[in-house]
Amino acid sequence: VNIAYTSERLKLHLDLAYYESPPGLQLLHALRYDATVQGERGVDFVHMRWGLRYEWQQVTAMFWSPPFEGVPTRIPAENLPAYYAAYRALDEIIQENVIEFKLKQGELVVFNQRR
Repeated sequence: VNIAYTSERLKLHLDLAYYESPPGLQLLHALRYDATVQGERGVDFVHMRWGLRYEWQQVTAMFWSPPFEGVPTRIPAENLPAYYAAYRALDEIIQENVIEFKLKQGELVVFNQRR
């Protein structure tokens, strides 16, 4: 079962990232409104990446999927302190760039997830 079709709250993610060509434009349509349910959250990772690059010039690439990550076994032990420092910095920058919104019944938000 795809978690999108459940009542579970979705964490920040790139939708269908495992596809060869993930969808670009995404539409979230509120079929009903429930004032007791939390709103939606998103992050402009392109904007956020520039903040990370400014603070951590040595970062050249980023591959991150928190719900599915495990122990970083391919990183030499001597590089682990730098890895975790960058990891914490990334999480802090992400949290600073979270956009929260709540759609009412019938409203729609469109975004480009590959921007």
